[in-house]
Formats: sequence, structure tokens, C-alpha cells
Amino acid sequence: MKKNTLLKLVGGNIRDARKKKGLTQEELAEKADINPKFLGKVERAETNVSVVTLSKICDALGISLSGLLSFTAMDKKFQKLGELSSELWGLMVKKDPETIKRSIAAFKSILEGAEKLTRGKP
Repeated sequence: MKKNTLLKLVGGNIRDARKKKGLTQEELAEKADINPKFLGKVERAETNVSVVTLSKICDALGISLSGLLSFTAMDKKFQKLGELSSELWGLMVKKDPETIKRSIAAFKSILEGAEKLTRGKP
């Protein structure tokens, strides 16, 4: 991937995430402890940005670095799967082993039923 294309994708993802959070460039820059003018240049793909600074921006936005660097539909699909896995893990982590086994069995039954319904449709 060309450098300029990559910078545009990263900058666009930052801008999109910032707007979804309802933040101005100044607000995000303050939360990330970076210069607002620098953030503007990053969003406009006018400058390169270090991984450390990207990490600060991600922390300020409450998103993962891998999420910020998701550009393709496949990337976004894997990101969503990761988020769902994390959510499931959060639900199960404090449960006892027997509850986890029963939950997995129930989840398998739900998935099988959903697959049957999907196949039954014309």
C-alpha cells in the first residue's frame, strides 16, 4: 500500500471515530495530550504519525489500535469478531466451569437452530 494512501486511511479512521464520539479536534487532542494542529495534519494525511501517538489517540477515543488500522471489509469483520469474543469472555470469565459448559451447550443449540431457520428460507 502506498504511503499516502495509508496516511489517508488512518487519518480518515481517526476523523470518523472522533466524530462518532462527538469530539472536536481540540477536545481529542487534549485527551490524547497532543497538539491540535498536529492532529489536524494527521486527519488530513499531511504528516506521518508514530505508533506511540496513534496509541494515545486510540486511548483517547476508547478504541483499539487494531480497530483504527482496519481498512478492508475483512479487517472490519475480524475486528467485530474480536469484539464479540471479548464480550463473551467478559460474560463467562467469572463463572464456574459447570456454568460455562452448560452455557456453551446452550449456545451451540441456539446456533444450530438459527442455521436450520436460515436454510429453511427460500
